[in-house]
Amino acid sequence: MFDDWRIDEHSDSPIYEQIADYFRKTIKNGHFVHGDVLPSQRDLCRLFQVSRPTISKALEMLEYDKLIKIELRKKAVVQVCQDNCDHAPIKWDEYTRVASHVETSEIYKFINYIRSDVNITNLFESYFGHDFAPYKPMEQAIESARKNIHSIDHHSNFDIRGILPLRQTICNHLAKEEIYASPSQVVVFDNIQTAYYSIFQVICGHSVNCYVEEESVFLLDKMLPTCVNFVPVHTDSKGVVPDALLKKLRTRRKGVLLVEPHFSMPACATYPIQRKKELLNIASEWSLPIIECETIRDCWHREKPVISLKAMDVNQNVIHIFSLARPFMIAPMAAIIAPEFLVPTLLNVKLKNSVYSDIFSQMIMEKLLSENIYSDYMDSVRESIIERCDEVDVLLHKYFDGLASWTKPTYGVTYRLNFNQSVTECINTLRKEGLLLFPPSFFGSGKNFIWFCYTGVSVEKLEHALSRISFHMRRTGKH
Repeated sequence: MFDDWRIDEHSDSPIYEQIADYFRKTIKNGHFVHGDVLPSQRDLCRLFQVSRPTISKALEMLEYDKLIKIELRKKAVVQVCQDNCDHAPIKWDEYTRVASHVETSEIYKFINYIRSDVNITNLFESYFGHDFAPYKPMEQAIESARKNIHSIDHHSNFDIRGILPLRQTICNHLAKEEIYASPSQVVVFDNIQTAYYSIFQVICGHSVNCYVEEESVFLLDKMLPTCVNFVPVHTDSKGVVPDALLKKLRTRRKGVLLVEPHFSMPACATYPIQRKKELLNIASEWSLPIIECETIRDCWHREKPVISLKAMDVNQNVIHIFSLARPFMIAPMAAIIAPEFLVPTLLNVKLKNSVYSDIFSQMIMEKLLSENIYSDYMDSVRESIIERCDEVDVLLHKYFDGLASWTKPTYGVTYRLNFNQSVTECINTLRKEGLLLFPPSFFGSGKNFIWFCYTGVSVEKLEHALSRISFHMRRTGKH
């Protein structure tokens, strides 16, 4: 526990203040939680190699800060929950599965150099059809990065976590959403799926349950079919139902909670504040880590979303997955904002599984964020999204009144049609007709629902596909 302690001989702070700061950091990072008893003063003197008065002064400072309480026989008990925050920090050590370190940094550097130099890929992996043409400044950002790529010193700029300018820019961007992190807590990945895989491998492995909104399971199983044991939890219009989650926790072994509201929420919205507070309380009570992924957070229509779980998390119980808005992303990258002491293990996993976060893509992402190109772009397309959403709602009433239900989205660019019958036969027929072969228009279906993106093709093509779905579903319902 105290192996990383070192006296800073160049610091102006006395040793007892340095020891107090060390405990503040370890308590904040979750190494100690409410109710934990610190070693005795005699043991602390031995561990820190200091005198008894020095330890006493350090503990007095912690007690003054209400981080500990000195009880009978001078026993120091951690009090972080009651007096300092609403939620107790998690003992992350119980979840961390140490990944075996693989010395692949030189290979990583080489591949990074090759990809940056020659793999100037088509980064416009957009969900937009011709009606939503790419924003011109984004093309200019890519061209600027292309011109600068040959002048980069790849070895000096190399960092397994991601280039520092990008990590700093991500922190600045998240600060606008009241999520405060340091660049050392940010790890950049080539895409969302790789980020998922890595964090699941760090804190889940094959033996820990991952509790997730029931509507998200079918997509996550396709993304990560062998990595995680997903356990569906009932959701309502506000997200995961706390009582349903508690019921699962009482009957199953320890796990983590994955929150992906855009999959489960009827209008693709994020959880309301009160529901987030309830989940944080459960996380505290059950030592349940939360993985929060809000990749369509910036895709709001008329009203900005409430703050993230991560912004409400005062004890680093929440791991946040960040990316540019997925439907409009130009640089196909993601970042994990994790407690700092989890980062080394996360990097070990990244070295084993991902060697594709090239500097070129990172430069583009940094430019899009730092020069407000991305935010301006989102503002510029928002009115078009709202207008298209209104047009599609008219089409849905035309073809699906009495046949399906839906909620008009307030975020993102997808609709979900819910039927009272199986959609399997209809989906198979549509595939044969070729209606599901021009992604990203119709991209997901469950047993009784169909998800589709309403910006991927023209309104005319969308109406044709919707009319065929309506025809087949009505015909199936008569049998």
